[in-house]
Amino acid sequence: MLGLANTVSSGSPVESLYSMTLDGTDDYLDLKSLATGLSLADNAAYSISLWFNTTDTSGSAGTNILVGVNGTSNDNVLRVGVDIAADGIFFNGTADGDNNVSIGSVDYVDGAWHHLALSRPAGSGENTTFYVDGSSIGTSAHDVLWSDTTLFSLGAEADAGTLTDHFQGKITDFAIWNTALDTDDITGIYNSGSPTNLTFNNNGYDKSSSLQAYYRMGNGSFDDKANGVIHDQHNPGFGAELIPNNDFSANEAESQSNLEGGVQFDNWVENPGTGKRTLSVIENGFRSTCVETSDNHYEQRVRQDLHSILTVGDVYRFNCDYLTSDGSSIRVAIQTPGSGDVQIGGTQSTSAGVKYTLNGYFICSVTTNIDVDFWPTAVQSAGEYFEISNVSLKKLNGYPGLTSNVDVPTAFSSDTP
Repeated sequence: MLGLANTVSSGSPVESLYSMTLDGTDDYLDLKSLATGLSLADNAAYSISLWFNTTDTSGSAGTNILVGVNGTSNDNVLRVGVDIAADGIFFNGTADGDNNVSIGSVDYVDGAWHHLALSRPAGSGENTTFYVDGSSIGTSAHDVLWSDTTLFSLGAEADAGTLTDHFQGKITDFAIWNTALDTDDITGIYNSGSPTNLTFNNNGYDKSSSLQAYYRMGNGSFDDKANGVIHDQHNPGFGAELIPNNDFSANEAESQSNLEGGVQFDNWVENPGTGKRTLSVIENGFRSTCVETSDNHYEQRVRQDLHSILTVGDVYRFNCDYLTSDGSSIRVAIQTPGSGDVQIGGTQSTSAGVKYTLNGYFICSVTTNIDVDFWPTAVQSAGEYFEISNVSLKKLNGYPGLTSNVDVPTAFSSDTP
């Protein structure tokens, strides 16, 4: 992980070290948490800024999406991209139906980096002003129905529930404000073609207090390129630990000979099958050892209810170490037991005595009866065991983004403005 933003002082420019690379087929940055969390009323003032670079000449008008915001019926709330057929930038949304409005006529499919900004004041029927490389290229009247947004993405848009019109090229330093930026702001952000840190006022840009979300595409504090996670630099990092007694130390169970159901640790429940196991505490975790051989003894589940902890649309990081003594498979998951609602994890293969780590991120899609669950999914002989340790679940702050269908680590490039 990178942690560069914490070393930046107010007013100092920050070079862009990475960009997100999109293949034009199935890559995009999923910003569902921004769609559900952004508090913009219908026709509220807003501004958007990003840097892009594309060499795609094979597409048609309306197919190279930079920003896609869609409503509950998959209608366009905001749709902006590079107009390959007519040159310039295309734009449409709810007020425009399916008609692309062409802004400007300059060919931006030139293999060079360009800065794009949109600015719209509050009110019905107001114009959105478009800027490329610090200069205005035109306007378009557009009413923005923000309150109906359900999907916010970079590099694609939702069409009848399916992501389409994928962008081919590179995107970096995307930001959104809840106010209209003026010409001085745009000029300062463009900074003669060199991105700056938008969490600070600089070079005529003075709207940092209105910044709602900001993505550095791999160069931001806490960004995790290996896992395709881009933190919102307006509020990066992680919240508090969400799993009570995550080291299993409270109400230790080693004094209890066999598990036959009931609470064995504070906050943790064991649901047995017909067999029995002993449960003992190890460093930052527990060991579950098979006592009797039985066709069903592997069903013993150690779990904790998360339904009151998780929130649909929020992004979480889940970590866990696991080990089996005999190389059997083991279930390590946050899921709805008995259904297909697996948020992260699943059945994991192991080799005997080898410790593995599950480290992943997920956007919560359902909370009903959600548990964090551990149990062996294959029969273990008497005396064999599995171990779980270093369990952690934390919510990501702000409105983080997750890359989707991107071949990590090639999803990020050192080619930047």
